[in-house]
Amino acid sequence: MIKFGTFVKLCKTRKENKMKNELLEAKNLSAYAHYRQKDKAGVDYFKGHITAVVEGLDSSSENITKEKTVAYLHDIVEDTFISIDSIRKMFSPDIAEAVEILTKDPKMDYMKYIKRIKENPLARAVKISDLKNNSDLSRLKEITEKDLKRTEKYKKALSFLLEEE
Repeated sequence: MIKFGTFVKLCKTRKENKMKNELLEAKNLSAYAHYRQKDKAGVDYFKGHITAVVEGLDSSSENITKEKTVAYLHDIVEDTFISIDSIRKMFSPDIAEAVEILTKDPKMDYMKYIKRIKENPLARAVKISDLKNNSDLSRLKEITEKDLKRTEKYKKALSFLLEEE
């Protein structure tokens, strides 16, 4: 008979391995789905923006593995052929929910979208990193008036997401 303490450790290890597998699946799916896409600066979208969002997360977070998983998937429904239904089938419910929340409906008001994100800790952490990367104008060769307006919108959203309740 297995001791209860040993059983608990095995369960925890199994859960950690499942999260690591999801992370690897998310990374591979994202690289595949974003293949040949370029960002506004003309840089490979996966190696540039997606990876920057993942690396911009707070590594001391207790949910870092899940946050990284969501970060790899944060633009996948909006910008590729992958559907939210596919994400639901491939990933755990909390990952799929965060990805769905991060997928902006074009009809939804931007600040309503940001308020919805703030209510989900995984989506919130990823969106903060996403907005920081998107607000970095130093990555652009030429800055237009449109870029400046977009950055102002992102800074307001970032400020709202960083506010404590």
